[in-house]
Amino acid sequence: GIGPFHGETATESIGAILHKDVDLDALPAGTPVHVRRVLERCLERDKNARFRDIGDVRLELLTEPEPGAAAGAPGPGAGSRSGVGWATVGVLLAAGLVVGAAVGIGLAGRVWPGLAGADATGADREHLVRLSVPVPPDFRLRLKGDMSGPAVVSPDGTRIVFSATREGSSRRLWMRGLDGSEVRELRGTEGAKFPFWSPDGRWFAFYTSNSLMKYDTQSDTVVRVCESGQGRGGAWTDDGRIVFAPGFRGGLQVVDADGGEPEPMTVLDEELHSSHRWPCTIPGTDWFVYTAVSNRPGEESHNGVYLASLQGGGEPTRVMQSNYSAVFASGHLVSVLDGRLLAWPFDPDGDGLTGESVVLALDIDADLATWNGQVSVSNTGVLVYGSQLGGTAESGTHGTGRFSWDVQCDQIVSYTADGGIVGTYAMDTPIRTFHLNQEGTAIAYETFGDDGYIDIWVQPVISDDAGTPGGTSLGGADLLPQRFTSLPGIEAQPIWSPAGDEIAFRWSGDETRPRGIYRKRLGGGAARLVRNNLGDDDFPTDWTPDGAHLLVVSGTLIADKKNDVWALPVDGGEMIPLVTDPGTDTMPRISPDGRWLAYSRIDLGLWEVRVVPFAPAWADGGGDRRWVVSQGGGIMPSWGPEGNELFYIDLEGKLMSVSVDLAGETFVHAPPRPLFDTSWDIGRMYDVIPEGAGAGGRFLFMDMSNQDRASISVLLNWERLVGG
Repeated sequence: GIGPFHGETATESIGAILHKDVDLDALPAGTPVHVRRVLERCLERDKNARFRDIGDVRLELLTEPEPGAAAGAPGPGAGSRSGVGWATVGVLLAAGLVVGAAVGIGLAGRVWPGLAGADATGADREHLVRLSVPVPPDFRLRLKGDMSGPAVVSPDGTRIVFSATREGSSRRLWMRGLDGSEVRELRGTEGAKFPFWSPDGRWFAFYTSNSLMKYDTQSDTVVRVCESGQGRGGAWTDDGRIVFAPGFRGGLQVVDADGGEPEPMTVLDEELHSSHRWPCTIPGTDWFVYTAVSNRPGEESHNGVYLASLQGGGEPTRVMQSNYSAVFASGHLVSVLDGRLLAWPFDPDGDGLTGESVVLALDIDADLATWNGQVSVSNTGVLVYGSQLGGTAESGTHGTGRFSWDVQCDQIVSYTADGGIVGTYAMDTPIRTFHLNQEGTAIAYETFGDDGYIDIWVQPVISDDAGTPGGTSLGGADLLPQRFTSLPGIEAQPIWSPAGDEIAFRWSGDETRPRGIYRKRLGGGAARLVRNNLGDDDFPTDWTPDGAHLLVVSGTLIADKKNDVWALPVDGGEMIPLVTDPGTDTMPRISPDGRWLAYSRIDLGLWEVRVVPFAPAWADGGGDRRWVVSQGGGIMPSWGPEGNELFYIDLEGKLMSVSVDLAGETFVHAPPRPLFDTSWDIGRMYDVIPEGAGAGGRFLFMDMSNQDRASISVLLNWERLVGG
C-alpha cells in the first residue's frame, strides 16, 4: 500500500518525511474524528508532541467523541469504548506510526501557552495533552515512601514542587516551571516531605521531622507554622488555615497558617481506622475530603475517602471505599483504583458521587505504603501525577484476598561507608523484612510464595575471601536463594541464631499449631514453638550473643499506642520485661557483648534512639539507667559487629555513626556523625556487614529498583475526558 510519505524514489520519500505534511484526507470518509486526531499526533515530526507510549494511544482511542462532533474537536470522553477499538491500533502499529517517546515540557509555548503565563484559551484548550517532566540525569526522585515529596502543581498550573536527591547533596525540595525553566533548588528544605500549596500560589507548606513549615516563593524564606510529627499531607483553606495530619497515626488537626496552637479537626474512630490523612479542601465551600485508613491486616474494607465540614461538627460521610488519597477539581473527585487514575462527578452539597468514573491515566504510580494517590491538580486544567516508566505500576501489595501485605523493597543493596554501591542481592524479589547472619555470609528474608502467603528464604552473600569482585551481583547455582520455610500461612520476621544454624520467626499457625514465635534449624527438621502468642502480636527482632534469649516487641514493629520490649528465653520460661514505659518502644537490638540494649522510642512526636542495660546480663538488672544517643531524632539502631560503633537513621534518612565504649559499668558514647544519605524509609530495615564479608561493603539496605524509573507526568486539559 501507499505509505503516508510516498515518493516515486527513495530520495523523494525521504524528502517527504522531512518536509511534507501528511494528507489525512486520504483516509476513508467514515474515519472517526478522534482516530484522525490520534493519527495527527502519531505523525508529528516533533517527538515531544507525540504520544508517550502505546498506553496513551489506547486511552485516546477509548475516548469517543459525542455524535456530530466537529472534526478536530475532542469530545467529552465519558469513558465509552470506541467502535474502532484495537483493530485501529493494529493498523497504526503496522504502519509504523506509533512512537513511544517520553515527552519534554520545554515546548510549553507551542503546545500550552497558558503554562508560560499567556491566556490559555481557544484552540490551546481544546486538546488533551500528556507530557512527562524531565529532570536532570543526576537526580533521584523521592516520590514514594514515608520520607518522600510527591510532585504538587501550583494553583495556576505554572510550577511544580517535588522532592529529589541530587548527587553529592541531601534530599530536599526542588521547583520547576512548566514553561521549560530549569529545576531550582529550594534552600532551607533539607529533609522536607509532602509539600502542598496555598490557594494564592505564593506559599507552599511541607513537613520536617518535627515541624510543619511554609515556604514563601516570593522571598525564598522558610517559616515555621507549628510542631508536628511524621506528617501525612495537608490542605490550605480559603480563610488562611491549614488542615493537616500531624502523624501517621491519629486524626487531623487545624492551625492558622501564620502559626499558633493546633486544634483537633477530626476524631479518629479506632475501631475502624488508625489514621486520617491527605486532606483536600474544596474551593469556595466549607467542605474538605480526607482519607481514613486502617493498618490492621484484613480490615482494608474500612478504608475510604470521607467528606467533612471545615467548620467542624457533624458526622463525616464516607464518599467511597478507597485505599488512596483523593483530590477535587472541576466538579470531580480524582483518585486511584486498581492502578488506574479515575475521575468521578462529585457534588459535596448534594448526593456525593453523581455518575460513573472516567479513566484519566493507566500508568499511575500510587504509593500504598503511605496510602497516597500521588495526584495533584490546578485550577487551570493541569493535572500532575507520579507515573512508572514502562507501564502500570500497582506493585506495592501482594496477597490472595485473605491476606495482603506491603512490599518494602525488591532488592537488597550493599553500600560502603561513603555511600558507594558495591553489590545487589535478591534482585526482583518483593521483600518485607530481612536479617543478616552474624558472619555476614547469608541473608534471611520474607517474600511471598505461590499460595500468596509469606515464606522465608535464605540468600548467600558474596565473600571477598572467595575472590569474587565486590561489585558483582549474585549468580551461579551455589549462590541462588533457597526456600527455608513452606508452612501454610505466614512466616515472617526471620532472626538468625548467633551460631547461624537456626532461624527464629513468627508464624500464623494452622489448625493444629498456634500462632506464635517458632525456631527451625537449617538443613531440615520441624519448626519448634518458642512462644504461643495467645492472640497477641509479638515479633522477634534479635537473638542474644549467648543464644539464650530472643528480643521480642509486643504490638507492631513500627508504632502502636503501646509497644513494649521483652526478652524471651529460647528454651522456655516467662518473658522478661526490658522496656515497658508507657508509649512506643520498638526495634530493639542487642550489643555484640550482650550487655546493652539499643531501641527506638517515639516521645512527644519525635523518634529518638536510646540505650539501656540488658537486664538479664546484669546481677542487679542494670538499674533504671538510660542514655539518649541520637541528636535531633533518630530511628532503627544497629550495632557494629566489632562493638565500637552504634548506627541509626536520622529523620532525614541519613545513616549516622556513634562511637561507643561498651567495656565499663556505664555506657560511653561520642556525638553522632553523618555517613551518607540512604534509600531507607520507615518500614524498611538495614543491617551492618562485618568487616571483610559481603561484597566489600559495610551495610545492607532495602531498596526499590523502580525508584529510579519513577517520573512526573502531566495531563493538560484533563477535563476534556470528563466532558469539561
